[in-house]
Amino acid sequence: MKLIVIEQAELSEIIENTVRRVISATSPKPIAKAKSDTLSIEDLVDLTGYKKNTLYRLVHDRKIPFRKPMHGGRKLVFIRTEIEDWMKGRKPQSTDEYINQMEENLFLKHRRK
Repeated sequence: MKLIVIEQAELSEIIENTVRRVISATSPKPIAKAKSDTLSIEDLVDLTGYKKNTLYRLVHDRKIPFRKPMHGGRKLVFIRTEIEDWMKGRKPQSTDEYINQMEENLFLKHRRK
């Protein structure tokens, strides 16, 4: 058995480099994927976090914006901006916004008569 003698600074450097290699090997690498204007159902799963079955149910109930190819194929296509707008949803109105909208509606209603 050989005895190896190293200085504390060398040992620290070896340990630090080893820890860095282990961390970089085990940490998930970000997937660099080009942002396309159109999304497939698999892309939509990644973007929304919903399962495929849930997305198909939303399509069937027409609760999510989708497109079908002109040639009548079965593949669904989703437009990124439409999906992002759908995910943001509608902002709930504040009380002041609601009152202002109702006043405007009443004004327009009485103005027509």
